[in-house]
Amino acid sequence: MAAQPLFLKREKSRRATKAGAFTKIVEVLLDHEVAHLDQSFTYGVPEKFFDSVQVGSIVKVPFNKTELQGVVVQSNESGNKSVKPILKVVHQVAYSESAIAFAREVSKRYATSPIKFLNLMPLLKDGQKSPEFQSKTRVLRRFIPETARSLADLAERLMKTSGTRLIFAPTLKEASHLLAALERRLGEQVISFEAWKKLKGSERDNRVIVGMRGMIFIQVAELSEMVIFDESSEHFWDQRSPFWNLRDVALLRSRLEEIPFSFISGSPSLELVRLAETQYLRLEKSAKSFFRRRRFTMTPQTFHGTVRKGLESGSVLVSVANKSYSNSLVCKKCNAIPRCKCGFPLKLIQKDQALCSVCGELSSHFRCSECFGLEFIQIGKGIERYKEEFAKAFPNVPIVICTADQDLAIPSSNSIVLSTPGVEPRFLKYSALVLLDGVSRVSRATLRAEEQLRNHWHRLLALTPDDAPVFLTLPNSHPITQSLITNDPYRQSKQALNERKEAKLPPGFRVIRIKGELLSALAAKLKNEFEDIELSRVSKNDELVIRVEISKAQQFISALHALQKYRGASGKDLLSLEIDPFDI
Repeated sequence: MAAQPLFLKREKSRRATKAGAFTKIVEVLLDHEVAHLDQSFTYGVPEKFFDSVQVGSIVKVPFNKTELQGVVVQSNESGNKSVKPILKVVHQVAYSESAIAFAREVSKRYATSPIKFLNLMPLLKDGQKSPEFQSKTRVLRRFIPETARSLADLAERLMKTSGTRLIFAPTLKEASHLLAALERRLGEQVISFEAWKKLKGSERDNRVIVGMRGMIFIQVAELSEMVIFDESSEHFWDQRSPFWNLRDVALLRSRLEEIPFSFISGSPSLELVRLAETQYLRLEKSAKSFFRRRRFTMTPQTFHGTVRKGLESGSVLVSVANKSYSNSLVCKKCNAIPRCKCGFPLKLIQKDQALCSVCGELSSHFRCSECFGLEFIQIGKGIERYKEEFAKAFPNVPIVICTADQDLAIPSSNSIVLSTPGVEPRFLKYSALVLLDGVSRVSRATLRAEEQLRNHWHRLLALTPDDAPVFLTLPNSHPITQSLITNDPYRQSKQALNERKEAKLPPGFRVIRIKGELLSALAAKLKNEFEDIELSRVSKNDELVIRVEISKAQQFISALHALQKYRGASGKDLLSLEIDPFDI
């Protein structure tokens, strides 16, 4: 039999899409990564798509010898010029007009394309009402100091309102706590953000939704209120480009869609204090007690009396800064830092056990890499070392640990609970509070160190009754100590705000961090064109840090966006732009 000829499968060549005149044309924002082409493009709507293409539709269109998906952002009934047609309707109603306006507003703030923020939004589902702007005569925006009654007061307010209400928490653990607490009071009306995304149509409406920062881009028919717990938490800053943060994005949405807004936390960030000065936001007073019985003890006294008093009636919460055994090690003989075989510094996780954070190797017997010495000095204490000290001081008391890496085992009553910041178990009632590592935390070389510590300790104070004893590792004269004693989270905030203004620091100035190569020429050009900016260069990291006054910031950010587009069109590497980073 003669051999059969071989037939190769050949990919069909894509036909070129011809342009033509259409009676209906639309503007489509394309989903791509080309920085200099982030504007919308005009396409024609064939008659077969007349009923399905509208503002908010996801469509497929021809673009530069390929096909791309995009979002329809504007529609015109008649067009005069010759344009290429839409090829396919992927999703008939994916975004509302208010969602598109919101994405555009946020993209201006962060010098990027609106498509990046549209991609973060859960799509509308069939049968779900399209969100509309709600015109309100008065929109209430406020900061509420966190107390033991905060959740009960919030639940009571939610019972009296309708529509969709968003409750934001910084971490999954705290979101789970809020969800459980609100479910007990409001029932099935309260759901998690993940559960909400699985619902369809009208099932999504009139809910209390609890979630984390990504929930801000939700599309709902009637958004009636937003509440953020612990607004200054670092977990509300996205670590990926375009580096947005929840507080600023939520404030933009509140202004654009006229949504009432509450911040609940220990103390306000200076950003909120600045907004209160402009009358944009209200700082509410915390309830004053005429019979305050709380007893504060400060260093140089010890915490033993506070712990013993607390254990008489319940558990004691101890806040510790670090989750390891010790902050760092140095050789006793030559002061060198012990290193792993891979060259990375070791950290002590238990009394006689070191860990390499890079390769994960555990070492029970380690020597100094310089002099081969065996004796080391421990610098600072971590939670494991504190546990050893508490076990010696209180030998018959259960001691449990809670960190980001280690979930809390449910303790028996009258226990000592050691926890690192941000993951404190909030389902327990504490009869005493021990606040350790105050000096080291407030002395960190970061701009937000003091306001972070003030907020964190005020939040922990809300977990105890008014008569609970408190020990803290700051002197009596320190502003944070005084704010706790007087139960005044706003104490010295105005003074700190004025000091920041004089130093040309946030929140009166916006900070832009630029990373890239060969930034010296860029620095000189920016300083020449914008005389009012404060510019510093960190040459080691090829980094520029720029401060610009709030009133002039948007003009400067728009100029940086135009620069990015120019670099993209010229084939140059794009700069990394981080606007208002969490810390500097």
